[in-house]
Amino acid sequence: MNRNTPAAFYPVQPFFVTNAERYLKHLSGDSGIAHYYSYTTDKGAPPATTVIPDGSVDVIFKIGASGASASVCGYVTGVRAMLLEPDVEYFGVRYMPGCLPSALGLRMCDLADNVLDFVEVTGDRRTLEQIASERDFLERARIFETKYSGPARSDDSTGSYLVPALLANILENEGQVHIRDMENYTGFSERYIRNVFKDALGISPKAFCNFIRFQAAVKMLNRAGCGSIADIAIGCGYFDQSHLLKEFHRYAGESPVRYLSAIDPPNYWKKIVLT
Repeated sequence: MNRNTPAAFYPVQPFFVTNAERYLKHLSGDSGIAHYYSYTTDKGAPPATTVIPDGSVDVIFKIGASGASASVCGYVTGVRAMLLEPDVEYFGVRYMPGCLPSALGLRMCDLADNVLDFVEVTGDRRTLEQIASERDFLERARIFETKYSGPARSDDSTGSYLVPALLANILENEGQVHIRDMENYTGFSERYIRNVFKDALGISPKAFCNFIRFQAAVKMLNRAGCGSIADIAIGCGYFDQSHLLKEFHRYAGESPVRYLSAIDPPNYWKKIVLT
């Protein structure tokens, strides 16, 4: 296990950036939310964008001349497509991988590959209307964070402290954690860990680790001068380059080389505006 990686592992959806005119991003100081983002679709963008696994839930607000709507988008388990609407402003909230606050009234295990209407789920049309009427990006973030930030409410079950501990360890080590490591780290059996983790998140610990390891590889590729594909594969804990290629086709629908061509890292970073 790699103990030298940062504890905060922020998830990315790179195709949201490439299909935007510009991508506003605000890192949250809250433990439950990774960052807020806002963009309008670039005029040359395709009618749909690619969504890759990141183990995270997004709440996405769509604000246009004809009205506003919002969706709770669960984590995807493979490459997926999301339709893009022209002349619509997107304001999004991305939670940290595996995190979902109790204020949303949902469980992570019910959200895999699922998209739900925000107002139907929460009964909270007021927040939708407040965000839609507000033009300032950071004020929108403040409105949302006032009500929907923070980790899930704890309870008296083992999972209430075991799963967060496992998640923190997985993120700290960028997905390079085996089930035996989890046994040694927690003192619980493999079977118990699998059951508690799947009950909370709806997927196995191994699947979640695969998502985070893949995210680590994507983030390395996004950097200028990232090195060879083989070096990235070894650095991210894949058996070899062919193992990474297989995961990329599974989770991004294309090879790392084609991904790099589509992302164009110098242009990618120019579009991101940190606030």
